[in-house]
Amino acid sequence: MTGLLFRKMRRPLMTLMLVSALARLPAQNNQKVYPVDSGVYEAIRLLYLSRGLALPSTSGPWSGDELLLMLRRIDAARLTPGERAAFDYAEALLALRRGTLHFSGALNLEAYGHTNTAVFTRPEDYIRPLGENRPFINLDAEVWITPHAYGFFELPLANTIYNTMVTKDGKSAPGSTLFGARPFGINAIMIPPAGGEDFSLNFPVRGFVAAGGRGFSFQIGRDRLSWGPGESGNFMAGDHVPYHSMFRTAFYGEAVKWSFNVSSFSFPGDFYGDDGAGNAVLRGWGSQYDEVEGLNLFIAHRFEARGFNGRAGFAFTEGLMYQSAGALDPVVLLPAMFLHNLYRMQNANSMITFEADYAVFPALNVYVQLAMDEFSMGFGEAVPGRDDDARPNGFGYMAGLRGALPLGAGMIAGSAELVFTDPYLYLRLKNSEQGSGPRLDWVVANRYHYSATEGAYYVEDFLGYRWGGDAVVLNLNVRYRTFARWNAAANVMLLFHGAHDKWTAWTLVDNGDGQDGDHPPNSGTPSSAHPGRNFADRNAGERDAVNMISALTLSGEYLLLENLRAYGRVDLVRMSHP
Repeated sequence: MTGLLFRKMRRPLMTLMLVSALARLPAQNNQKVYPVDSGVYEAIRLLYLSRGLALPSTSGPWSGDELLLMLRRIDAARLTPGERAAFDYAEALLALRRGTLHFSGALNLEAYGHTNTAVFTRPEDYIRPLGENRPFINLDAEVWITPHAYGFFELPLANTIYNTMVTKDGKSAPGSTLFGARPFGINAIMIPPAGGEDFSLNFPVRGFVAAGGRGFSFQIGRDRLSWGPGESGNFMAGDHVPYHSMFRTAFYGEAVKWSFNVSSFSFPGDFYGDDGAGNAVLRGWGSQYDEVEGLNLFIAHRFEARGFNGRAGFAFTEGLMYQSAGALDPVVLLPAMFLHNLYRMQNANSMITFEADYAVFPALNVYVQLAMDEFSMGFGEAVPGRDDDARPNGFGYMAGLRGALPLGAGMIAGSAELVFTDPYLYLRLKNSEQGSGPRLDWVVANRYHYSATEGAYYVEDFLGYRWGGDAVVLNLNVRYRTFARWNAAANVMLLFHGAHDKWTAWTLVDNGDGQDGDHPPNSGTPSSAHPGRNFADRNAGERDAVNMISALTLSGEYLLLENLRAYGRVDLVRMSHP
């Protein structure tokens, strides 16, 4: 993938000029919300790593007020030239004033190519999600409504990503005739093979109103979430989900932060059907005229703390997937509720994550993340591998180290991360153990309208870790960034994925004595067989191999002129069955 970006840009201002200008202005509105891939946050995070501090808050997006609080923890007088460049970059953008109402636009010219049109035929086959393709034209508006309120809305003029159902390996899911089936493509609208019917009406991806003050922020609308320190993803909320339709609030100080979030996704009953035998099967599409059958909510609260003179960070997150075909129980919206106590097989599915990171010394940070979806306490509960009526465990484990150092006029950073997930992490049913009725798990769907057929496609993603359960992942990354003009990065990922996928039915396990043939054994990761039902693949039982994916990604961008940027990315991907 290569491209060019034309955008109105402003030159960075010197720190002394900013301080002088701000002294003559009224109270600054710092309620602008910066996205999870913000360069401002990246600059601050690299500074924390380089200076021997624990990671700044890992629950994004962030308000400008919160990012300023993070930046104030850095002693600017002790920075090297490379660190100072990152500091000045973040400070200049956070102090930038644009008046009450600001419009901007970007023209993105992207070209795509890939060499295998037989295997990589669906959006989910790509290492770089197609949802990250930049629109041909992107228009956005920002408004500073009062000293404590901010609004943002974007209008992308782009081709739709999903315009058909694609069948691959026995599974049928939303796909595209513009990406995957052809070796070359571009993002320009109205140019063949794209036609007028392919013009995307699925916007905005980012659009919201935010309000707040010193130490707190509220946001309602659409945006991406990223909760956790992971490089290849996070267990509770991953940034690969294109957007959340959400309400989010955060209260934060020097040492603690508390967040509460409610996101709404498509109800599974809208895009799952019946196979005629009482079993739920994925349909994946719908109509503009379909009635909304119910609601599907992600509700979570998160607590973060810092200690040991700022060298250690801790986070606890409790999340709940709530689903109902009837009324909403308001108890699930209580921000101080212990959500696990609301567990009901028909309506609620809870999960907990723990995270910790520690600055071993300047430039090196180690971190861990643990997800607990399903487990047996052993006190009167059936235990997997021992009892016939036990349900399988669902854990996720992550450990990694990352570091950053100043180098010349920029910063060089790197990371190494290892992830292990159980086969049944994120998976669950709603009704009977055999799978009838809409599923209730940690797989969520966003609805994509397609004008040509007056239809809609429902695209599912793991809400948490992108690769889901049944995976072992090793991810290595190195990158260099000057912030002023150019950056480059290299990433190596090695993924071993078992036979379980996002459509695998959550199933009982036996104790391994071979006497109960109705339930599969407690599979290890990565699994080499797919026992039980699958919502999308009738031939899932024939899977008998681990899938290995190795990927090398090279990417970079360069500022050619003040308003002209070139960027590119190459993914070298190999799939095999060792």
